[in-house]
Amino acid sequence: MILVLVVWLLVGWVQSHQDATAPDDRVRRAHLKRRMLERLARRGMENRERERVAEELLARLESYSTAATTSSSKLPSRHQRSHHRSLQRHHARTQLPEEISFYDQMYPQLEGLQEVDDTLQEVPEYDDVEVEMESRDVLRQYLLSEIFHSKMLDRRHVLTSAEIETEQTTNRNTREARNRRKEKRRKRQEDKKRKRGKKKNKQRRRDRDFESLLTDPNITIHDIEGEKFLDCCPSKLVVVEKSVSRVPGSSLPWEIREDHRYFYERVCFDEYLGKECIFPARSLRKGVVTRCAQEYSYTQAIIRPFNTTGEFNMGHVLVRSGCSCQVSLTHKKRKRKR
Repeated sequence: MILVLVVWLLVGWVQSHQDATAPDDRVRRAHLKRRMLERLARRGMENRERERVAEELLARLESYSTAATTSSSKLPSRHQRSHHRSLQRHHARTQLPEEISFYDQMYPQLEGLQEVDDTLQEVPEYDDVEVEMESRDVLRQYLLSEIFHSKMLDRRHVLTSAEIETEQTTNRNTREARNRRKEKRRKRQEDKKRKRGKKKNKQRRRDRDFESLLTDPNITIHDIEGEKFLDCCPSKLVVVEKSVSRVPGSSLPWEIREDHRYFYERVCFDEYLGKECIFPARSLRKGVVTRCAQEYSYTQAIIRPFNTTGEFNMGHVLVRSGCSCQVSLTHKKRKRKR
């Protein structure tokens, strides 16, 4: 029983508090509506446009106020006339108050609000606030620029003649160093251009030399299964008469018998001996050196020690056996491009 009494007192206190705060909310909403209408009137809108904008703004304000408070209008609305069939005859006899405009509902309430205008806080207009903020930003930027400019002027006035001369010298040295770097860059580019031209000319010359070798009668072209091959170091076969020669394992000369003094030897051409091998242009890596070298081997012969009267025996003598191409193993490393 005591609990029910406490709950009943608490509900009564809440309802009385809501009834006490509701008039203040209605007064504030009415005041805001009046300020909005006055602002629209000051802007000089046409009547129809002003009513449309005002209705939209007031509808938003009314929906927000209705959601924020529990108070509602006491005027009956038109949709309340549709009831259950048992109540339709009773409500049909009940006469609804005359429907009036929404603005006519607002303005009569404003007559009794003159005494509370001083207590209400002024609602700042958005345009005035925006203009004030923009003016503050402009003033701030102006002050910052003026302060920076004044500091720079003060610095120039404070600098002594020695400091000014030092600053000018530093600027001059910086300018001269920049000019020197530009000159070095220009010379380096010209040097690269000249070397690139020499390299292209050398490659073209090698192409022409290689094409001319194909028509040289001394060059032998081998055809193997339809593929043509060219000797890197051309050689020729000759018959040579030898009376004295070297033998393997001995540093002394040996005499060859008269009826065995003719030998077949393959020798390099004089124009290729010790020169570069024949390769198409751009086929070798940069920095690789090649040369044609004479090759030697041993063949059978009837010999005896030189300036002796001993018997001739079967042995081996040194002869030229061909022309080989030698490639350098040590070459310059290519610089990486930065």
